[in-house]
Amino acid sequence: MLLLHQPCQDQRRLNLDGDGNGLLSGTDNCFVYFPDTCRQCEDPACGNACPQKAITTDDRGIRVVDTDKCIGCGACHDACPWHMPTVNPETGKSSKCIACGACVAGCPSGALSIVDWDAVTSAAQAAYKDL
Repeated sequence: MLLLHQPCQDQRRLNLDGDGNGLLSGTDNCFVYFPDTCRQCEDPACGNACPQKAITTDDRGIRVVDTDKCIGCGACHDACPWHMPTVNPETGKSSKCIACGACVAGCPSGALSIVDWDAVTSAAQAAYKDL
C-alpha cells in the first residue's frame, strides 16, 4: 500500500523553502503540506534493525509494530532512510503509519488516497497527467 498525494484543487503552484521541505515560500506565506508516510518497503530497514523483531508484516502487506515486543530503543527510527517509525514519548513504544486511512478520510480536498502497490505506477501517472 502507498499513500498517494495528488495536488490539492486549491493549490495553484508548488512553493518550497530552500531545503525543499514544502514549508514556506517567499513573501506570500503560502503553506504547502506534503504527507510523508511509511513506504512499506519490501525489505524494511526498520524491521531488520529492530533487536526484538517487533516490526512484522500483516496480511495486507503492511509493516506493523508489535507493541508487546517493542522496547522503544529507536533502532527502527535510526535505520529507516525516511525516519518514519517514531518512539511515542508517552507510551515508550515505536509507532508508524499502518495505512489505516485516517489521513485519507480527513483530507478536506480529497487529494489523498491509498492504492495497492501493483497500481502505484498507473495511479501516479493518472494523478500527475494534467500537471
